[in-house]
Order: sequence, then C-alpha cells, then structure tokens
Amino acid sequence: MESVAPSLPVGASQYTLADPRPGAPRSITIFTYRPAALTPESPVVIVIHGRNRDGGKYRDAWIAEAERYGFLVAAPEFSEAQYAHPHEYNYGGMTDDAGFTSRDRWIFPVVDAVFRDVRARAGSKREKYSLYGHSAGGQLVHRMATFSWSPLIERAVTANSGSYTLPVNDEAFPFGLGGTPVTDDDLRHLFARPIVVLLGEDDNDPNHYQLPTEPGAMRQGPHRFARGHHYLEVAKREAARLGVPLAWKLATAPRVGHSNPGMAPHAARALFEQTPGANWSPAPASSSGRWSAAKLAEAERHGNAIGSAAVMIVEKGEVIAQWGEVERRYKCHSIRKSLLSALIGLHVETGAIDLGKTLEDLGIDDREGLTPREKAAKVIDLLMARSGVYHPTGYETEYMK
Repeated sequence: MESVAPSLPVGASQYTLADPRPGAPRSITIFTYRPAALTPESPVVIVIHGRNRDGGKYRDAWIAEAERYGFLVAAPEFSEAQYAHPHEYNYGGMTDDAGFTSRDRWIFPVVDAVFRDVRARAGSKREKYSLYGHSAGGQLVHRMATFSWSPLIERAVTANSGSYTLPVNDEAFPFGLGGTPVTDDDLRHLFARPIVVLLGEDDNDPNHYQLPTEPGAMRQGPHRFARGHHYLEVAKREAARLGVPLAWKLATAPRVGHSNPGMAPHAARALFEQTPGANWSPAPASSSGRWSAAKLAEAERHGNAIGSAAVMIVEKGEVIAQWGEVERRYKCHSIRKSLLSALIGLHVETGAIDLGKTLEDLGIDDREGLTPREKAAKVIDLLMARSGVYHPTGYETEYMK
C-alpha cells in the first residue's frame, strides 16, 4: 500500500526529512510557510540559508513575500554538525580533504528531494520550483546551477555570495572550473539558464567577518558586491568567446547590505515580476481566474466609451486581458503623468501618501526657494498641476511659449 505524505498546515510549520543520499543517516529540518490562499497551481520557492544555518529565520523573512505573491516557502536547514563548513555545504559536497568526491555525495539532489516532499505534503501540482540562496546559500545555488542543474528548477537567484566558481579553467575549484570535467558545451548550457545574480549595493565591507579570504576568493574582488559584478563580467566574456548569449540577469538592492531580510523582497520581485520581452504571454487560468470576468468586461466597455485606443492589463509580466490595437505604436506625449498618478494612487490607498499634506508639512523646498504661498500647495495640487509653484523652464521652444 502506497504511503501518503502528511498534509502541510496553513501558516508556519516545520518537519524533519531524512537525507536521501547513501551513507551515514542525516536529517534536515524543513521550515515551511503556506499562505491560506495557496492553490495546487501556486508557485513553490526553496530558500537556501547562509553560513549561520538558520532556516527558520530565512523562512520568516520570506513570509510577507509568500503572502504578497501567493507561493509556498520551504527552507531546509542543513546543520553544521552534519554538513561541515565549507566543503559539505558551500561547495556542495563536491570535495573533501582528499579531493573530489563521487556525484552520489553531492548535496544538490537533496534540494530536489525537498521540493518533491513539500509538494506532496501541500497537495501541489507544480512541476517546477524557484530556487533562492543567500550568502553561503548563494554559493550552493550557483554551484548547483553550474554542476548539477535540475530540470525541476524554474529559475534561480544567487544572492550576496562570498565567492564564486568562475566559469574559467585557469582557476582551481572551488573558485573556478580547474580540475572539474566541465566542457565548453556544458558552459553553453550554463549560460542559457534562467539565473539572477542579486547583489546588495551596501554589501561592500571588505572586512566582514564571514567574507571568504582565500587567495582565489580575494582575486574576485575586495567584497561581495565587487565579486558578484566580477562573476557576471567573466561570464559575459566567456559567453562571447563561445559565441552564445548570456541569459543571466543582474539585479541590485539599493541600501541593502549583507541581509537576507533585506534581500528577500528584491529576490521575490526578480522571481515573480518578470519584464516581458518580445513576446507577451497570456496569463494561465490560475492567474486570470482571480480577476472578475464581469468587471473586466465592464472596464472594456468603459474604455471604449471614453475613446481608449488600446488597453493591456498585465500582472507579473503576464497578460490578463487586452483590447484595441495593442501592437500599434502611439505618440503618447504626457502619458507619463497618468502612469505616475496611478503609481502614487497605490500608495495613497495604503496611507503611505497623504494628499492633504502641504509642501511645508513635508519639509519640501527648492534650490531657488519657495515662497510661503508656494509652500502651502498640497500634494493633490501638485498631482493636478495646479500648485501655483512656478520656476523658469529648463528647456522651452518658441512653439511652447
């Protein structure tokens, strides 16, 4: 009789999973968060912790994002007592004191096992998962992408890694490919994978107590921010040498240092707010079904009634609905003002922006100085272009006068 995995409760929980690899028994604590609105089609994110081996804290930092985007979080915790630093964790179990190990000792397939187990417990139908790792976890993630990419991975984010395995053979592993069997054909596949290198712009402390200081790591740059850029530059150079495009993306987090809680919102955006390219994909039923068909029809009727030329409703890079000549190019002129007003409206709704505040209330002045009357202008006046604040134009043609 086939066993049935225990169900995963709503909210935060944890359970223990046996490491499926051969050898001495080891166990992993899986910290999870399941939003109440989770469906079988909802995404799954595997979060890989850093040097402190604190899966619970990593899970907690992702709860707000799980609620915002509607995904299941699973953060496996690999205790240092069972997964020694750095060989059995940062370096993926690929090496020990004697040299390279056999593939059945590598840690990477354990990540797939975590996904399969949590998927069964949650009753998920997802075929793939998104993968995120920070600090030492970022090292594990990018090495998994390099040496043991899984077809179950939808996309991967490596954040604030202390060192990288550069895609070059003239640097020995773990800081390069020297001594590994990776070929140019393997690199072509690597460069085509959906990887985001995410860097905190303030993660620039050359004396951080956990920053790797081995000679191979130091050759990559003085701190994590520099090393991440170096990793991308080397990848670009090698992709150009092979004549293939580099699918990886670089993203940075302003005013964020070496902090998983600070990086989590930026990582979630990188995973779930994809910018469409040449093709705009229609949203699947699981996304479009959240929208009211009756309200969408009402919006289309209203748009047509006021003379809208084209309308697209896009959520997280996927098209929910569209009508009109959406492929036609239009001269939009001041449409940016409408877009800005719409963005501001989101913050008005949450209370972050008070339309009734004056410039004086907000402590806003200008280089030329505002008069007391100009400082009495309210935010709503600025948005409606009736503030009474006047300055000489920076550029004005005769036609505009």
